[in-house]
Amino acid sequence: MNNKNLTVCVVISCILSVVGLAYMGYVHFGLDNRIAVYIHQHPKEVIESVQRYQFQEHNKRQKEVFMGAYSSLKDIIYDVDTPHLGNLENAKNKVVVFFDHNCSYCRKSYFVKYANDIVTQVPDTVVFFKDVAILGRKSEDIVKVMLGLFFISPEKYFEVQRVISDEKGLLSEAKVVKLITKATKLNEEEFYKLMSDNSSTIDKIFQNNQSLVRELGVQATPSFIVNDNLVVGGMPLEDMILMLK
Repeated sequence: MNNKNLTVCVVISCILSVVGLAYMGYVHFGLDNRIAVYIHQHPKEVIESVQRYQFQEHNKRQKEVFMGAYSSLKDIIYDVDTPHLGNLENAKNKVVVFFDHNCSYCRKSYFVKYANDIVTQVPDTVVFFKDVAILGRKSEDIVKVMLGLFFISPEKYFEVQRVISDEKGLLSEAKVVKLITKATKLNEEEFYKLMSDNSSTIDKIFQNNQSLVRELGVQATPSFIVNDNLVVGGMPLEDMILMLK
């Protein structure tokens, strides 16, 4: 059997297992043959259809995991001591953004760079930032120094976030610390000293954020929680504003 025929057989098996026809005993030779002919004639469409189905099933399972864990984790998700923008007292809308500083899609995401536009245009909205490390140790180091910056100066935290959004290539702790010292006018020694004063809180928030990613089933960044709903991937700024109004 050549590779092409093997591929066809595999795809046929996938389709039959999806629709359940073989198991129910409804498939006969003629139908099998018509399916095979169709697949030979439309291989791209068939593969794309299977991929769409797999993607939909993955999202369905991810949302099931999310809903199963969400209610018990609200206190950690909406922890008022973590980075956030907006008026907590009057917030009717709550948005959470999970992002990795070395994720290029996160840097392009309007939410990290333009979150202030959200709370300005929809004043009853509060946005929580969850710095997470899903791309390795470099990301972990960056998360910790950014959380350190938040406890030194929340305003500078968001300022540096916007600067990071315009950076290209892989970031390191050293590069981010240079951005921090430039924004705060602190030297590195002063920054790390102030950061060490909050080390236990920084470690706690970092561990909580990493735990949220695992328990909520967040497998990609950026991901959002918008008023109790999980949204995977970015979306246009206008669409998010419409969801919140």
